Amino acid sequence: MAARRLALSCAWLALATAACVAPRPQPAASPAESQAPAADAGMPQSTAPATTAPAAARDLDQLRKRQVRTGGPLPPRALPEPVALDRSCRTDADCTVKDIGNCCGAYPACVHKDSPTDPAAVRAQCARTGSLSVCGFREIDGCRCIDGTCSELPAAAPLAPPAPEPH
Repeated sequence: MAARRLALSCAWLALATAACVAPRPQPAASPAESQAPAADAGMPQSTAPATTAPAAARDLDQLRKRQVRTGGPLPPRALPEPVALDRSCRTDADCTVKDIGNCCGAYPACVHKDSPTDPAAVRAQCARTGSLSVCGFREIDGCRCIDGTCSELPAAAPLAPPAPEPH
């Protein structure tokens, strides 16, 4: 009984192996396409005239010829680029405090009131390049337009340098 099972298992294995290595039947193709693989394989070229395949069969043949991507790294994901900040101003009213973001998270800064900001894009760029930022930030009490650029007014900082001490 064991010998019979072994014989059946070997026969099954031989059939499965033969099915895996057997060449796939090729659908009818143009004479140039059918002769090229035969010449490459060292087989004699067919002299029988090729029949024209219907449109559906040709479309199916084209789908079979397409290469399917298997393995290897995926193409890079398109991540958003950080927006360019507008720090220009004419008056103090043009400036406001907005979160512009950094690699650590939130980062407030003085920018033009209509300037676009995208903290998520800044963090995505940091992750993509492997950059790090110092975490934390100075508190900003307000903004001021100085020489056409929005500048921060640090919290509890004097607006003018202190007067020199008398001698």
